[in-house]
Amino acid sequence: MVYYEHIVRKIIIEKDGAIELKDFFKHIRNWLNKNKYKLQEGLHADTTTEDARSFTVKWFAERTYDDYHKLYLTIIMNFSNLKEKVIKGKKISKGHFTIDISGDLIRDIQYKWSKPVSIELIRAIFDKYIATESGDEAKEKIKVDISTLIDELKKYLNMV
Repeated sequence: MVYYEHIVRKIIIEKDGAIELKDFFKHIRNWLNKNKYKLQEGLHADTTTEDARSFTVKWFAERTYDDYHKLYLTIIMNFSNLKEKVIKGKKISKGHFTIDISGDLIRDIQYKWSKPVSIELIRAIFDKYIATESGDEAKEKIKVDISTLIDELKKYLNMV
């Protein structure tokens, strides 16, 4: 059975301003690829009115850390009251946006410790006393990755 452990809970970046969405999404994808994360788009909900456009994008990214651990990122991007203009051939969207990033550590990715109950008890002992070093390293890695991604996004958004 796979076990999730929340490591980083919702770090939020919020900004009002102008952004080229296509380039912004490409920048995040490139960072994820460079750091060996596999990206999956979970949701794209769009609401358009006569005045503005609002939408939400939810991405999931995962990376195998070792035989037992997997790093899992959830990135939720909300864009609201976007007004689009073409400036110098680029489609620029101006409005309000928030980016929520959270990170989880997934254990037992190969389902080796699934049922019966006696095996799950052994898994709990394994996690607590034997796999602590690799688990701590994986937790630290996901914290560092999220911190690095946030710094990259703030730099991209000129918030540094």
